[in-house]
Amino acid sequence: LVKNHWYTMTTGLGVQNVGSAETTVTFSFYPQIAGPLPSCQFTRLVKSFAATVVYDDSCLGASFLGSALVTADQPLVGMANEASQDGRFKKAYSSFQSGSLTAYAPLVYRAFNESGYTWNSGVGVQNLTNQTANVTLTWYNTDGTQSGNPTPATINPRGSQNFSPPLDNFKGSVVITANQPIAAVVNVVNTASTGDTHAVYNASNR
Repeated sequence: LVKNHWYTMTTGLGVQNVGSAETTVTFSFYPQIAGPLPSCQFTRLVKSFAATVVYDDSCLGASFLGSALVTADQPLVGMANEASQDGRFKKAYSSFQSGSLTAYAPLVYRAFNESGYTWNSGVGVQNLTNQTANVTLTWYNTDGTQSGNPTPATINPRGSQNFSPPLDNFKGSVVITANQPIAAVVNVVNTASTGDTHAVYNASNR
């Protein structure tokens, strides 16, 4: 999940070359309604064990919401940092080395009142392949019973989509299944008027 001036939020990508040789790192960005080709692509030359940061790159334009694919001929590690323009909201998650046909997110909310605040979540799912992915999200209450109907979706090659639980007053989990490898992150927010009210975590691939 990558943003560039999307409702004041911008994502920075930090990538380190952990291989033994210098490498050319290719950054490819795909808007949510994507095709097989990126809307923005560029390269960086990165020495062994050195790192590079991509933030607010002009290639992404004035407003971007989508995903990124970062490739090289040396092994890489990376992370994404997202922050609001005023600096109040900050969150980060690790990059994915690979995907799977199933992903699990253990804590998801929709319009759930707890500790005096209302909590909500968004689940971002990325299709990691050049083929269309058929995806189903099945939502579960904390007691293990299913909440509402599963959410089916079709995600374009290299594209991504955001999802929310179907029912209000929900606190539980979601299991995401697909016929192509996927990766997913979960954003959690509450309505507190002060402090950092945003968090994000990687869904678990199995």
